[in-house]
Amino acid sequence: MLFCKEITEVTHLRRFPQSLFSVMRFSRLNPAGLLVLLLWIPIVSADDDSGVVRINGTVVAFDYVKSQTPCYKGTCEGSLIVRVDGPEPTQTQYIRVDIRYALDRPPKQLVQHSRQWRLQLLRTRNLDESISQVITLEKDAHGKERQVPIWKLIPGAESEKLPFGKVLRSYTLLKNGFKAVV
Repeated sequence: MLFCKEITEVTHLRRFPQSLFSVMRFSRLNPAGLLVLLLWIPIVSADDDSGVVRINGTVVAFDYVKSQTPCYKGTCEGSLIVRVDGPEPTQTQYIRVDIRYALDRPPKQLVQHSRQWRLQLLRTRNLDESISQVITLEKDAHGKERQVPIWKLIPGAESEKLPFGKVLRSYTLLKNGFKAVV
């Protein structure tokens, strides 16, 4: 249900600038109106990061708790943390990528070892949130709370320092939206 809502929002954003064009058509494109139009379009494009994007990144961790959660009606869900490197070492950032897959077709290659992938993603701004290191379970019979690590580093990424407590941008992986970078 949430996924359908996201697609509707993206479609709505794509139609919004068109309505501005129809308003401009009625004003016969006077010079002042044309100037406003030319200044407005780059601002909308820069702020509209809710559509489909392609990102090269390295998968470094997966949500262990979600990986242990049963699937519903043959559809499973998971989350990955992907490191996106910028041109400078200080520009490294992390994103969270949510994935959905069929029970009998998990994307094991994404978590077998750390490697770079070309990912096709849908931006899900409404799911941006900080990541936690552990989840606290209810108290056991002895009155102690048990904490379970949420994120598990994948082989080859053991030295990664995940940004716990920081808000990560959220994306959803599109169907068949990954390819190894050679």
